[in-house]
Amino acid sequence: MYFIKQNYREPITIKQLSALAGMSEANLFKKFKHSYNCTPVEYIIQLRIEHAKQLLINNPEIGIKNICFESGFNTLEYFYRKFTQITGKSPKKFTTN
Repeated sequence: MYFIKQNYREPITIKQLSALAGMSEANLFKKFKHSYNCTPVEYIIQLRIEHAKQLLINNPEIGIKNICFESGFNTLEYFYRKFTQITGKSPKKFTTN
């Protein structure tokens, strides 16, 4: 968990996490889902969205595109889709409220 919280803006693979945890990918996935009620990928996305929300609130002048990449997303389209799915608002609407 510490590794994820420190590196969520970087590309992280299940293979990498399982090697760090010293267990198989399937076992890591199962234990993570049991403990956190989400997959490792879902957890990473949630951290990235929280980071993006803070940037949108505190530094909106950076711009949505830069916030997308600063938060660890690879494409603007995927960022918009996940942000809207999790918050119920697009990044643009989030900044205007």
